[in-house]
Amino acid sequence: MTANLIASLLIAIPGLLLAAVPMICGMWALVVVTGLIIGLIKHIGFTVKTWFKPHINHVHMTDDEIETRYRELDIKKHGYNPMRHDFHMKELFPKKPDIEKIKAAAKALFPNRYAQLMPIGAKDDYRIAHRFLANMAVERHHQLTAGQWSEAKEKQWVEMPYLPVVMREIDDEFVNWCFLTVGQEKVEHYAS
Repeated sequence: MTANLIASLLIAIPGLLLAAVPMICGMWALVVVTGLIIGLIKHIGFTVKTWFKPHINHVHMTDDEIETRYRELDIKKHGYNPMRHDFHMKELFPKKPDIEKIKAAAKALFPNRYAQLMPIGAKDDYRIAHRFLANMAVERHHQLTAGQWSEAKEKQWVEMPYLPVVMREIDDEFVNWCFLTVGQEKVEHYAS
């Protein structure tokens, strides 16, 4: 009895497959065609709607793209501020910075202030280079506002080894914060 039942099931399977496969393929094709028709109707509806009342299409950007775009615009407008512009060290320095080259260039550019600009306590070459270049950028800003900066110094500054492009100009807020931390508050003069 069971052998007859199994034999009849084995004989019926090809017939079931012959009926089920076209039905499944037809259902899948129906779903795809329905989706295409609905998409086409929506597209035509949007086109007709914009003829009478224009719509603004918003381009969706990821948070990372927005942050990068904002950072670039902010740096162009105000200058680099490490407290606001959070760069990864590998972004600032694609190649590992050579501290000795930076030291030699710093001695040539700031011979009298070189010792005070060297960071203390940093062990990683990336952090040392970042702090050293930030200190030099603040000193450059200080000399610019004091009228002690020259074209020759500017050429040396632009040719500073491993200087990231974003650090060429420093934000005034960051400079003021640096002066406050070392106790040299910048005196603001108001016209009376």
